[in-house]
Amino acid sequence: MQKGYIIEKQSDLWLTYHSESIFVAGIESRTLKVPPNITHNELVDHIQFLNGDSHVDGILVQLPLPKHITERAICNAIAPHKDVDGFNIVNVGRFCLDMNTLIPCTPLGVQELIKRTGLYNCKNVHSDYANIITEKIKYVI
Repeated sequence: MQKGYIIEKQSDLWLTYHSESIFVAGIESRTLKVPPNITHNELVDHIQFLNGDSHVDGILVQLPLPKHITERAICNAIAPHKDVDGFNIVNVGRFCLDMNTLIPCTPLGVQELIKRTGLYNCKNVHSDYANIITEKIKYVI
């Protein structure tokens, strides 16, 4: 059974559905809830601890983060080999260069929808979530 942590901020409904799904998949997960006023350095310290924990296979940070924390720096603090979303700059680069790397679930899901529906000639791709997800979807398509 794989082990991982989810560091999340406020999306309790998403977390509930996600937790149920990963339980059904047989993946062990733990949630580390941090207060909204956590400092940037405190959050980085949490991530560094998880990076060094050999019992943790993957780390997922629930975005968006509070405005006083820089998302890019937090995503880059996650060790590339534990980066579940593929947001670390190393993983983004490997993905964009078509190198061997994890394909995050959102763009992979879009790719599967395109295959199943036959909509291969999509010209416009839009995501309300984050620019990085939109860019990854463009590369998968």
